[in-house]
Amino acid sequence: TVTVNSGTVSGGQAALAMRRGTASITGGTIVGLIDVVGDYDAANVAITGGDFTNATLQYADGNGNVVTKADAVELTAPADYKWVNGVLTACEYVAEINGVKFESLADAIAAAQDGETVTLLADIDVGTGNALIRGKEITIDLNGHNITGTGYRVLFVDLLASQNKDGKLTLVGNGTVENTGTTSGNSYAVYVGGNSELVVKTGATVKSANGYAVFVAPMGAGRVSKLTVNGGTVTGRYAVSGSGQLTDTSTVITVNSGAVIGTEVGIYQPQPGTVTVNSGTVSGGEAALAMRRGTASITG
Repeated sequence: TVTVNSGTVSGGQAALAMRRGTASITGGTIVGLIDVVGDYDAANVAITGGDFTNATLQYADGNGNVVTKADAVELTAPADYKWVNGVLTACEYVAEINGVKFESLADAIAAAQDGETVTLLADIDVGTGNALIRGKEITIDLNGHNITGTGYRVLFVDLLASQNKDGKLTLVGNGTVENTGTTSGNSYAVYVGGNSELVVKTGATVKSANGYAVFVAPMGAGRVSKLTVNGGTVTGRYAVSGSGQLTDTSTVITVNSGAVIGTEVGIYQPQPGTVTVNSGTVSGGEAALAMRRGTASITG
């Protein structure tokens, strides 16, 4: 055991180098590196007091190493760690932008600027909520991971009306955005609101087995919602759908490649707008394309 109650502990390479055992710091001044490696056996450091103004904490996982501190103690956690209820805990990153990592998808999207890419580092479950992309144009690189949820919608792309900024989301990379809710009807994987656009590229899958994979609904007179499928897969009970109640808005749905697959309907068009199929596959158990309004152009 090492106990520091008062005085000063300093060192050129390290003030305190814990390879095993326990340390209790209740007071005094620490100057230099507190190195908690525990490479011989578990190292446990409990800090309840002291001055760490000129101290740096270095920590390595392994062997059950534990560092704790009292709330009143000011000691910065090492990179990629944080204090959780006084216990040094590894950050659980789920996304990054240009090397800057985030512990929630919402934080990453909020930080993303127009034209930037949010790259997933882990699978993400938004629960009954949704991730909102409002008034910005960004890309999400699924990077082999999935975004799931069970609520009304998993991703919501919308304009920021107060700043007159449209929303646009491009999905790339292998992975899936899926609404896993078991209730049929109004459950969407991606909801595309007014003056906004979703682009699905090769590798990405948008899925809602019991509902609508992509719902295009402008919600506002004169507004337009767009879906462009440039590869990848859009699949659901209704793979793509709009709303027949929105008669003063329109949608633009374009399939250039990839697959749009509905267990019931591939593309359901009850609203004003256009559907263009240039290539790829559109299929449905009851109908590949159900046109109730608007115009359709099939060129390939």
